[in-house]
Amino acid sequence: MGRVGGLGIDPHVLNDDRVGRALDAVAPELDQIVGSVGAPAIGVFGLDVARLHWDLTSIWLYGADPDPDGGFPTPRCGHPKDRRPDLKQVQTGLAVTGDGAVPVLHRAYDGGAGEVAQVVGAMTALKSSPAAGGCCWSGTPSWSPTPTCGP
Repeated sequence: MGRVGGLGIDPHVLNDDRVGRALDAVAPELDQIVGSVGAPAIGVFGLDVARLHWDLTSIWLYGADPDPDGGFPTPRCGHPKDRRPDLKQVQTGLAVTGDGAVPVLHRAYDGGAGEVAQVVGAMTALKSSPAAGGCCWSGTPSWSPTPTCGP
């Protein structure tokens, strides 16, 4: 049997179980990974963090899904943007800098969670995000928050 892409990887080891185990191994370290990339990139390139973009999306799930471990989002039927209420989903949010699109915060949510309610929690988490450059959010939480950033 051939190897994948000349990388010396047996194709039989590339399966969904392997990907799942890799994602399980990365999950506890994800905040550290994002911070270790985002914060230095912002500093090295002098990126402006006065405006951050927050995007929410749904990830649809097919087939049987066991109950998730504690602390992880629960797949549920919700109100996906594509109007497919027959599929279970989880939701994800990602904040990136307006200057350079460098990730500074990510969150995962239960499938049935309301999007508007997630914004306040995300803005609160951004206050303590090292990659967000110490921004202190002011004003009423909205889709276009107005930060006041310190040095």
